[in-house]
Amino acid sequence: MCKRELAEEVDRAVFPVMQGGPLMHVILAKALCFKLALQKEFREFQLQVVRNSKALANELARLGYRIVSGGTDTHLFVVDTTASGIDGSVAWKVLERGGLLVNKCAVPFQEAHTFGGIRIGTLSLTSRGMKDSDMTQVAELVDLGLKKGSTTAGAASLRAGVRELCRRFRVY
Repeated sequence: MCKRELAEEVDRAVFPVMQGGPLMHVILAKALCFKLALQKEFREFQLQVVRNSKALANELARLGYRIVSGGTDTHLFVVDTTASGIDGSVAWKVLERGGLLVNKCAVPFQEAHTFGGIRIGTLSLTSRGMKDSDMTQVAELVDLGLKKGSTTAGAASLRAGVRELCRRFRVY
């Protein structure tokens, strides 16, 4: 996993400093992960995760939300919810009750210990088989949750929309 001239130093750093005894089940799990990561399908999956993330960020921006970094080149991005008058902690709870899992997070230039945004990743969506074309519906559900999810009717609509999406894109 490294150049031959660094092997001895890497081995010395790993054991006993970073890793204890040679736990064979852990070694096997890592070996299988490395094997999977070398497969073409794994690369395609990772590329789809990023395409989904870009598409979802673009759709939310189209709906009027500020994406903190102006977009994304990775599997996640942060939406500034304060511009919509919603605290990130509230947004996180409302979306979670509706079945959308996000994380509350701070946004730049905000008071310490406040959460003015939500972090959204697309790994789970991609694992369900969603493509970038499906991100419009996901963005609309996020928008519904942020605008109306704290009302009884809005929460019910959000849950119904999420259930429908989950029926179309099953885990198994």
